[in-house]
This record gives sequence, structure tokens and C-alpha cells, in this order.
Amino acid sequence: MWPGHTHKHTRTHTYTNTPTAVTTQSTRQEGNNASVNRDINEMMASQSLRLDEEQEAESQALRQQLHQEMEFLDAYQNKTKAQMENQHEREVQKLEQKASLRRAHLEQKIEEELASLHKERTEKIKHLFERQERELEMFDSESVRLGFGSLASFDFPKDEAR
Repeated sequence: MWPGHTHKHTRTHTYTNTPTAVTTQSTRQEGNNASVNRDINEMMASQSLRLDEEQEAESQALRQQLHQEMEFLDAYQNKTKAQMENQHEREVQKLEQKASLRRAHLEQKIEEELASLHKERTEKIKHLFERQERELEMFDSESVRLGFGSLASFDFPKDEAR
């Protein structure tokens, strides 16, 4: 036991901070221990027997052994709980790391896709302007051949103004 801590305080702390399966096992064992103590007390009262010194020493030794086993059980439960919490924390960290890597990968793919789409759009616009320019030149040359004036004399906006 820790100095300044009662068994009741330790037991309460263990119940509130121990997984249900371990707590159930501990409760069962404490119930069994309480049942054994109650049975011993009832037997002593019903038979009105006095324990001799040897029996009293054996009873005290059994109580001490029970107390030591309870302390061992508490220590084991605390160790098991700490191991489970550490394992849980490691798993959470692994999952967070995986999610972070996946998020970064997706963000990179999005950036690459946006750059590709922008490049494709720019190329399409460039090709459309080039096509328009060729069509205007063909129209002008056909217009001149047919005897009409050049459309170049009209003030169409140039590529920079578009």
C-alpha cells in the first residue's frame, strides 16, 4: 500500500481506472474473499468456539496472504491497464500518421490535377486563337480574291486584349 492511501481509496481508484473485464474479475475475487471471511465468522459464532493460539496464528497468516494477493492483483491490474493504454496510444498514433500521409498524398494529387487542367485549358485557348487567326487570314485572302476589302482594316481586338 502507498503511504496515506486506504484500501478503500485504492479499491475505488482501481474500479474507476480499470477495464471492465479486470474489474469484474477483481470484484468476483473480493466477493469470494468476503464470503470466506463471512463464513469463517459465522462458523465461529455458531459453534461458540475459541480458537487456540495455533488456529489464531493460521487465521492471521491466511488474512495476511489474502491481503498480499489483493495487493498483487491490484498491481497486476494497474500494469495491465498501463500496457493497454500504451498499446491504444501507439495504435492511435499509427492511424493519425497514416491519415496524415494519405491526406498529403491526396493534396499532392489534387495540385497535380489542377495544374494539368490549367495547362490543358491554356493550350485549348491558344489553339482556338491560332485557329481564329488562320480563319481570319483565309477569309481576308478569299475576300480580296473576290474583290472585297480586307477585314484587316476593321479594328478587331488583338490576342492581348482578349
